[in-house]
Amino acid sequence: LVERVSRLVTSLGGIIEGIKVSRVDLCTDVLLPASEWGRDIENGIVTRARDIGPHTQHRELTGFSIGKSEISARFYDKPIEIARQSNKVWMFDIWGIDTVPADHHIIRIEFQLRRNKIKELGVNTYDQLAERLAGIWAYCSKRWLHVAEDGRLHNTQQRLRPWWTVVQDGFPGTQGAQPLICVRAIKTDREILARQAIGCLVSMIASIIKVPLGPDDILPMDKMLRQSLVDALQITELTEAELSERVRAKQGKLWRHGNLDDGAFQSDRVLSNSIDLEA
Repeated sequence: LVERVSRLVTSLGGIIEGIKVSRVDLCTDVLLPASEWGRDIENGIVTRARDIGPHTQHRELTGFSIGKSEISARFYDKPIEIARQSNKVWMFDIWGIDTVPADHHIIRIEFQLRRNKIKELGVNTYDQLAERLAGIWAYCSKRWLHVAEDGRLHNTQQRLRPWWTVVQDGFPGTQGAQPLICVRAIKTDREILARQAIGCLVSMIASIIKVPLGPDDILPMDKMLRQSLVDALQITELTEAELSERVRAKQGKLWRHGNLDDGAFQSDRVLSNSIDLEA
């Protein structure tokens, strides 16, 4: 769809400078035995979010909401939502069934990420999103949230519920995928770093020039920037060896991409999954 819209824009004479993603919704639908779906799931939810809320209608559990801000999740009974709200009965064709099997539920596990969170995961453009979908899903289902047998236990004693390992591997291409690591944009954004560097050099130039500049005075940019840099090196007495060591240390912080590998347990069924996005 993105490619079709892009071709339409260019065919009308438009120029596409870039395609950036403002929101992403990822989901997978899982067939669960009725015994696995209940209010006790709340005790197993382990998440970095502060808010966890169950939802009921006529005393019947319909789902959970986790988180409210840049990243959030929802678990909900999709057939109930279809019957009472969306009327998307064609989902049964996608699932390949005519009705929900007896004593089972079809549960949608859905994550929503907004612009700031997407950028923290190193995704800015649509192409980057397409390349890193598996890592985003792994981050959401392994690092940001998981469902344990008892989430109140210490993390070293927690065991994942078998159906949650199915969720972790339930998105296309995610089997064995490693979660992306959040890196704050201010630490990696070259534009911000460049502006900070120029700001420091401008301050150095202001300290070098001993007379006030008139409104029509124009400074030679290349000469003054070079002079301010030379002065900075002389003042700090930075050597090439020290420079190299500092660069290595900074690279370790800026390019750190750790791995987290959780074991897989095959159980139950993944019925469908999808991605929605706003560009």
